Amino acid sequence: MVGLLSCGRPAPEPNAAYAWRMAEALAALGPRPGGSPEGRRTAEWLAAELRRQGLTPRLLEFEELTSDGPLRFCNVEARIPGRGPAVVVVGAHYDTKALEPGFVGVNDSCSGPAALLALARAAGRQAWPFELRLVFFDGEECRREYGPDDGLHGSRRYVEELREEGRLGDCRALILLDLVGDRDLSIAFPPDTDPELLQLALREARRRGWEREFTAGTEFVVDDQVPFLVRGVPVINFIDLDYGPGNAWWHSPEDTLDKLSLASLGKCVELALALLRELAARAPAPERAPEPTQRP
Repeated sequence: MVGLLSCGRPAPEPNAAYAWRMAEALAALGPRPGGSPEGRRTAEWLAAELRRQGLTPRLLEFEELTSDGPLRFCNVEARIPGRGPAVVVVGAHYDTKALEPGFVGVNDSCSGPAALLALARAAGRQAWPFELRLVFFDGEECRREYGPDDGLHGSRRYVEELREEGRLGDCRALILLDLVGDRDLSIAFPPDTDPELLQLALREARRRGWEREFTAGTEFVVDDQVPFLVRGVPVINFIDLDYGPGNAWWHSPEDTLDKLSLASLGKCVELALALLRELAARAPAPERAPEPTQRP
């Protein structure tokens, strides 16, 4: 820990408790389909929470033509500077599926952004050898069927912004947090997970006795990792698609706060942080400037 805990400020709440409070708060905000005014208000709420943590968020607005016509989306990004040129992105989508009026998916999608806020709160108190980017994606959910004009809007746009910055080649990993709150946690990392990231995550899970909750999965998932994956960025997706009997609670009115667990949120935040620390330990040391030549 650096700085903040030695300045007379109170110690932070445990990550799990904070993530739970954020999930409750996000659920209370109500439905927020991608590209909606409600989504924009949620983006502003996320930015305000990041500012309370001492970070400097940016609202990244963009317009895309969708299957429902032009919509204006808004990603939220906060950056934690690093000592080296590499970039690691940790992301979660905050939009909700546009189902029946009033639908709010609590596991999908309150748990992911809640966990990301908790991770941001912990990561902001540490020094990293890479630039850490915390990104809340808008427009992940499709309205009808995933395609170039339906779904994955925020992540697709963010990858393009990385390319425009000239930083896509510096992006060492995407850690994606999605459906991470199920009280009967069963994170199955999809088969397109980067092998090194997968082994690191499974090793850290075994060290904590969480072999049942975190496994190598066999089911491919269309999610915000796809735009990163097709551009060659190593990805790992924390996603639990065994949500209720036969996954029946997913995208249903049964996706409510009582189905979530503080412990599950905490485990996902802790494992994602452990993965970041492992990546940090493996990062090359930044080059030192040459020592000035001494004259006799």
